[in-house]
Amino acid sequence: MINSINDKLYVRKLDASTGNGRYQIYRPDRPLFDPNTGELLGYQALYVGESKLLLRGDPASLRVTNSEREILRDDRVMPMDNTAFERDFIPKPPSSEVSGEIVALLDAISQTGIYQTIAINLGQRDGLESGNVLRIRRSGDIIPDKAEPDPRFRVKLPDEQIGLAMVIRSFEKMSYALIMEADFPITLRDYVASP
Repeated sequence: MINSINDKLYVRKLDASTGNGRYQIYRPDRPLFDPNTGELLGYQALYVGESKLLLRGDPASLRVTNSEREILRDDRVMPMDNTAFERDFIPKPPSSEVSGEIVALLDAISQTGIYQTIAINLGQRDGLESGNVLRIRRSGDIIPDKAEPDPRFRVKLPDEQIGLAMVIRSFEKMSYALIMEADFPITLRDYVASP
């Protein structure tokens, strides 16, 4: 029911002709939608671990070589391919002014912090690329002003910068960014903008 390092897995419909015999294991998680437009941005998958091919066939057999969390039935395997992944990042601002929403906190429920990853609704179509630095901002609260004669009068406090994030992987419609600085816990209510 649950597997981890050194366990043997049996996988159906594995195309063992591609890749180098090493596979990453993922768990389908949930779709990510743009909170403003409702557009489907992509599907989030949780990284579970890595494995190597032992025997081709249907089912093929794999040995788990690394496990970040428990491996369950119906997890998915994909050939390891890090050729398009940039390992060195040069911090720089985006080529144009951008502002976007945080759509997911990876490995977090309601808040996250420094050196954790967030998903944002900006991507390559918005000019983002790996290394782009973004401010994380928090919208100011709307509070009553007791000095005003009307008890219903409200004032909006200014938005404030609460951290910095750097894009580590950019896709067409969305990106993943690493939180580099955080003065407060980061939540889904916060947003990102050009520095």
